[in-house]
Amino acid sequence: KTANGQPVIHLAGDSTVSDYSQEQFPMTGWGQALRDFCRPGIAVHNHASPGRSTKSFRDENRWRKLLDELRPGDFVLIQFGHNDQKADQPELYAEAETAYRANLETYLREVRERKATPVLCTSVNRRRFNEAGEFHSTLGEYPRVVREVGRATGTAVIDLNAITEHGSGPRSGGTVRYSHRQA
Repeated sequence: KTANGQPVIHLAGDSTVSDYSQEQFPMTGWGQALRDFCRPGIAVHNHASPGRSTKSFRDENRWRKLLDELRPGDFVLIQFGHNDQKADQPELYAEAETAYRANLETYLREVRERKATPVLCTSVNRRRFNEAGEFHSTLGEYPRVVREVGRATGTAVIDLNAITEHGSGPRSGGTVRYSHRQA
């Protein structure tokens, strides 16, 4: 909790959640923009880092740092998947049905053990289109696994995958650039 007794929102994720410098603008992770939508007194601690997966986030002790800051009543929003699917990078890879699912379940359990509230987020979509100009998802089974883990564990899920699918494409009015929604 903050000094004013308000809960803290902690973020765990990859580049699509991360904070970026002014020099990198307009690239903005949704975690960086989240602060603008919180009422005064709510702190957002963004632990997300580009290129991380559920595996590397733990292996690099980023998850341990987040847990060490966590207090009862806090919230933890968790979004991974983009880098977990990189089978050619063993330091990142977590197969969707096995390691990725298990990693998410472990994260949820550890947050709850500290009397905080976990919230799962499906991965935001990459801005990819087929030859006909139609949106093409590149995230495979990862968003589905997040939804299933949420249902099985009674964890809230924010379906950023579905939200960003509908915000992408030639008819989106240009609201999405790169793979990060502009804030």
